[in-house]
Amino acid sequence: MIDLGLPDGSGVAVVRALRQKRPESSSIVVTIFDDNEHLFPALKAGAQGYLMKDQTREQEVLLLISKGLTLPRVATLLESSRNTTAGYVKTIYRKLNISSRAEAVIEAGCYGLLG
Repeated sequence: MIDLGLPDGSGVAVVRALRQKRPESSSIVVTIFDDNEHLFPALKAGAQGYLMKDQTREQEVLLLISKGLTLPRVATLLESSRNTTAGYVKTIYRKLNISSRAEAVIEAGCYGLLG
């Protein structure tokens, strides 16, 4: 996990260097920047995903689906509609470049969400 706003350099440069030196590694950008000027350079440098720091509702959804809860159950717990919850799941999968709950479990573990 790499922050783009590093105090001593560029997070994009870190992603690029990591990709060159350890091509088998994965990097996920976690940042406050939500614009294309930050997103596309990070992805072009080799980041596999891009998460916003202030998206706590997405983090909650990731945690709950990684624990095996169904969409209706997650929606009930978060007091939102099933469609809204499904939208969060789609966004999470897209941002993390994943396509399954198994991958969601791995990513949740990487973020320290599983305790």
